[in-house]
Amino acid sequence: MALAVPPTSADSDADHRTVHRPVPPPRSCRAGDLGLPLWLVTMPTRLTTGAHGTQTFAVRALTIPDAIATATALAHSHQAATRRRGAEIDPLGACAAPFH
Repeated sequence: MALAVPPTSADSDADHRTVHRPVPPPRSCRAGDLGLPLWLVTMPTRLTTGAHGTQTFAVRALTIPDAIATATALAHSHQAATRRRGAEIDPLGACAAPFH
């Protein structure tokens, strides 16, 4: 599997040495445009009544820890909390699997 690597630009400093810096992607690029793998991150949820379930997030990231971190940020959004209908989410119990 090949990973996309951002192009570099060469700049010269005062000593005329070439310094390579990554060129940032255009603002219109999304993670999916950079060839990052898609992960399904599932986190356990629990209501105050003791009922439990899960909530799954589809995220693009290079590694499992990055996928879990991205999903954790999404889990704390208003939209995700509304979908859980008041259930608490446990990011420490998250598991991630590649989407094929």
